[in-house]
Amino acid sequence: MPPPRQPPRRPVSPPPAAAPSWLPALLCAALAAAVLALYAQTAGFAFVHLDDLHFLIENRPVAAGLTWDGFVWSLTARAPNWHPVTWWTHMVDRAAFGDWAGGHHLVSAVGHALNAVLCFLALRRLTGALWPSALAAALWALHPLRVESVAWLSERKDVMSGLFFMLTLLAYAAYARRPSLGRYLLVAAALALGLASKTMLVTLPLILLLLDVWPLGRLGWPGGAAAPARAAPASLPRLCLEKLPLLLLAGVAALLTLQVQETVSGLRTLDEVSLPWRLVNAPLATLAYLRKSLWPVDLAALYPHPALLAGARLEDWTLPSVGAVFVLAALTAASLAGARRFPYVAVGWLWYLIALAPVIGLVQVGQTAMADRYTYLSTPGLYLALACGLRDLIAWRPRLRRPVLAACALALVAGAALTWRQIGTWRDSESLLAHALAVTRDNVLAEASYGAVLKEDGRFADAEPHLRRAIALSPEQPFPHMHLGVVLQDTGRLAEAEQHHRQALRLSPNYPQALANLGVVLLRQQRLDEAIAAIQAALAQKPDYALAESNLGAAYLHQGRFAEARQHLERAIGLDPGQVPAHNNLGVALYRLGDAAAARAQFARALQLDPANAMAADNLEKLGGAAAP
Repeated sequence: MPPPRQPPRRPVSPPPAAAPSWLPALLCAALAAAVLALYAQTAGFAFVHLDDLHFLIENRPVAAGLTWDGFVWSLTARAPNWHPVTWWTHMVDRAAFGDWAGGHHLVSAVGHALNAVLCFLALRRLTGALWPSALAAALWALHPLRVESVAWLSERKDVMSGLFFMLTLLAYAAYARRPSLGRYLLVAAALALGLASKTMLVTLPLILLLLDVWPLGRLGWPGGAAAPARAAPASLPRLCLEKLPLLLLAGVAALLTLQVQETVSGLRTLDEVSLPWRLVNAPLATLAYLRKSLWPVDLAALYPHPALLAGARLEDWTLPSVGAVFVLAALTAASLAGARRFPYVAVGWLWYLIALAPVIGLVQVGQTAMADRYTYLSTPGLYLALACGLRDLIAWRPRLRRPVLAACALALVAGAALTWRQIGTWRDSESLLAHALAVTRDNVLAEASYGAVLKEDGRFADAEPHLRRAIALSPEQPFPHMHLGVVLQDTGRLAEAEQHHRQALRLSPNYPQALANLGVVLLRQQRLDEAIAAIQAALAQKPDYALAESNLGAAYLHQGRFAEARQHLERAIGLDPGQVPAHNNLGVALYRLGDAAAARAQFARALQLDPANAMAADNLEKLGGAAAP
């Protein structure tokens, strides 16, 4: 009788072999070089219309460089997020590179390369595993989902928060092995700077608690300490108490962010995106991030929220959402069931869920269902779990070593190729939004934004269909109404333009751009008092609105109120010296006020800015003769 068959033994990770002292440095250099080789193309990229122009170019405190006034402003800035440290990096960029977007992009690329290196060092310090840590860091850094965080300059906050996230992990690994007040303060300082870069780090104290279980093994979890030297043991109550000051820091940062988001209407109300819609979207987005992490195709800068589509029915999305809940619950149960044998799976999965929790849409910010950038800090644990699993698989079945290594190499090469292509979609606004429309459907945000970009380029005939499509998809969004109104007013259809500006204001009564553009339409119809009231309302909402100041000066000029016109036109030029109409109108006002020399200087300046400006040339010619401008 043959002997009874022995059950297969579970894979046991071999003790890490001593690596040559130069190997970690070589891996760091290879990681950084790979990242920089991919993102070097961004040196030729432009700013995009998705926030870059508003936050980085037209934003006066940022444009002034790193100043004391800018430092103070950054602490209370009215922006969708509270991130003063990130603002400081943008200020330094503006001082160093001015309006050359390529310089800004290269800073982000270098930052991501540094984060890749720090990710490897942190994971190795935590686990003691050289090759799994290197593979996890490479899979994370070279993945196409990272592109939005790096190639979108307005998302510098991801890169900066990632820097301090990795530094917090490194500092915590040192603290866990030899606890001391000094080491704890380093952890707290790194976390505080990360929170001041982006409040996505609010869940990091909970992730540190996970890492206490594995790989640090502070609770004595079986097989938990994979590192050469075990961390200092501690009880669960002590570990929880240890995280309380860090959670307090996170809570303060979260409150500051909620405060500034409410100030600028960044948060969606329950009337705009109801609680049932948020509950339906959250599991779908969580599962979609996992799918895109494994199969990164059809990535887009904008994913429309189904709740904002005309005719969308909650019941059509409920069954898929329930299915997503069951899948996520099954994955969670499986990871926990195998936690004693494969602790890295449970820790990696829970890291993913915990890090994503603030951004799955229960607190809705903006109008998107999800965003690639939200995976920047949520996925390193998944890649670490995969890498450790492959290590154990090779230990269990050594003959699989070559196939596994080949598969890893293929995955890295394929990921890098997809990343290269995805980076290229961020070349400029038109490329970015055209790609989003190509890989999504019924994308009201992309249609409206694409129409706005085409309108800015003066391509009104191309812009109009996209703006009308956006309105058809979601009639209750003010943004496409306002931009369609501009297209109509600039093509002479003033009555219809007025209707769309007023519709935008019905949907968003304090919309400064809609108020200012309504004023332009009324001004062109010679309804001067109404125009002045609309523009003044715009300035009440946005006091540093250069174009509105220029148009208000033009309205006063039409009324013959030359002194008031001069005041507002000079303010417009102070806010934006490139305002050609403001220079021309200020020249007229100055002439009417009897200062012909100053008027001539303004007409000359307008011509210098725009040599093809016929009105400035005509006025300058008239001023040289007998006729008045």
